[in-house]
Amino acid sequence: MAEIKMTDRLKSYHNGVHGDFFMSVAQRIETLEIALSESLKLQSHYAELLNMHDGGKRIGFKTIEEWINRLEKVREITREHIKRNYELNGYQMEMLFIERLCPDCGFSGFLGGPEGGCSQNIKCGNCGNKFNICPPFFAERI
Repeated sequence: MAEIKMTDRLKSYHNGVHGDFFMSVAQRIETLEIALSESLKLQSHYAELLNMHDGGKRIGFKTIEEWINRLEKVREITREHIKRNYELNGYQMEMLFIERLCPDCGFSGFLGGPEGGCSQNIKCGNCGNKFNICPPFFAERI
């Protein structure tokens, strides 16, 4: 899985009053990925130790992607679940706010939905995923 970081472009776009908010989101995501990666190292170590102890065939995972692939195989989660249920990261917000692209499929056409205050619901014209956006303050999946 690719490392998620706040892009320079998004940093410059959101500098000033709201920069701290966006940096905290990007830093939180990066921190969670690091924590998950370290947990996988520990899980793999214990799987190896237990296999040596009892001859089992426990699986160790070297990457987050390997772990997600395994979860899919045992049907614990699906890519659709991952795609729809995680917060948007800095790069995905940049795609929505600046490039006007769907962060899930890259399509450039959105259908406008209800508006209120300074936010609006939008739906990708290609994959159908929905977002509530309020540039440059926030974007979230709905």
